[in-house]
Amino acid sequence: MKVAIIGSCLAGMSLGLRLLNSGHEVILLSPHQDLNDAGSAYLINSVTLNSLRSLNLQVDSAVTPLEGDSANDYFGESATNAMGLLYSVHRANLHKELYRSIGADRFLLNKRFCHFEPPHNVHVESAVFHDGTEVIADLFVGADGAQSVVRE
Repeated sequence: MKVAIIGSCLAGMSLGLRLLNSGHEVILLSPHQDLNDAGSAYLINSVTLNSLRSLNLQVDSAVTPLEGDSANDYFGESATNAMGLLYSVHRANLHKELYRSIGADRFLLNKRFCHFEPPHNVHVESAVFHDGTEVIADLFVGADGAQSVVRE
């Protein structure tokens, strides 16, 4: 099955790697010119860290256990670290490791999603991007973050 993942967030790239490891054909389409455009770190818990390790990613050098009782995220929300299970992961290093593991040939960068074809149909055949690129796949996954244009 050919899967097109629109977006290059941690969830999208992790999904892409899992699908590749399961034998699927995967393409990741990112609106960014490179994979280090935003943010400096991820705040993750031990479950997420173990999930990343299960993908055979070399992430330990990018991981720092957090000290203290809590940490604040980008939006100022507080996450409790009472059991010492929160970690900071260097975003650029993690993205580089995912990029290396997935393979550069499976990424199309600077692709801003426009619409699906045919529009308003139950069976989508392709995704069209602002530069005119059209991608045909069996399944499309919107992994373009909280302010998703794919889900509009």
